[in-house]
Amino acid sequence: MDKPTSHEIRQLLNEYESEKESNITDQEPTIGRIVHYVTDESLEEHRPAIVVECAGTIASLQVFTAGLGSHGTKWKSSVQYDEEFKETGTWHWPEREDG
Repeated sequence: MDKPTSHEIRQLLNEYESEKESNITDQEPTIGRIVHYVTDESLEEHRPAIVVECAGTIASLQVFTAGLGSHGTKWKSSVQYDEEFKETGTWHWPEREDG
């Protein structure tokens, strides 16, 4: 069997990463998972939150607010999932950072 070329290896790695990414976004939240909540204050501000209750992709979250002029947490209930547009008041999975 021939050794794979660097192009073939890159292609396989890209396919693997794409599949892994789609598996993450297809997951429903479970209690204790960390997600990002898009704050009411700014569309640019995504805050870490812990899933406290969930039903499908609707979750109740404990949002960490330190750094937003307050300290501690905020309770947000019946929060909708929005991976695509990341609208205010929604949650999504944390962005992947390469590096």
